[in-house]
Amino acid sequence: MKTTVSTPLNYLGCSLWVTYNPFPEYQDLSPSGETDFMAYLFIGSTGDRAGHSLLTWALAQKLVEKGLKIGFVKPFGTDPLFVQGAWTDHDAYLFKEALHLAEPMERICPFLVSDETWRQKGNDELMNDFRSLAEELSEGKDILLVMGSKHIFFDDAACPIPDISFIPELRA
Repeated sequence: MKTTVSTPLNYLGCSLWVTYNPFPEYQDLSPSGETDFMAYLFIGSTGDRAGHSLLTWALAQKLVEKGLKIGFVKPFGTDPLFVQGAWTDHDAYLFKEALHLAEPMERICPFLVSDETWRQKGNDELMNDFRSLAEELSEGKDILLVMGSKHIFFDDAACPIPDISFIPELRA
């Protein structure tokens, strides 16, 4: 039985794909009330400067205020930033700091478009690596925010895997 549903939302030029379990009776609850079910929230942009960083930050803050444990990952870093002696993505650094994430930057943003080393892998291998990483980053979290790069519906030459491909791969 399928126990997850993906719902698309469009808000202020940003596409949100929310995955949730509409059948709470099928969730495995621990004595503390925690569930084994993981929710992925994919946030993608429908255009340049659409505000998906701001929207993602606002959602993250609201979810934290509600007491949820939030994780963050941005598969492809498109806005390079040099911090603490290494290159990373601006959004990845922002969310690491804002959410006080313990994970290292190279896990929060595994593929920088300015780095050529990952380009030697095929798309299937990249997607498998990312799926494993997303599962790892979701451990101990209620929701893993997955932030797209620039355009959810269009291919970007800098990113070999279109943002929209992450939604079915994560069942988000």
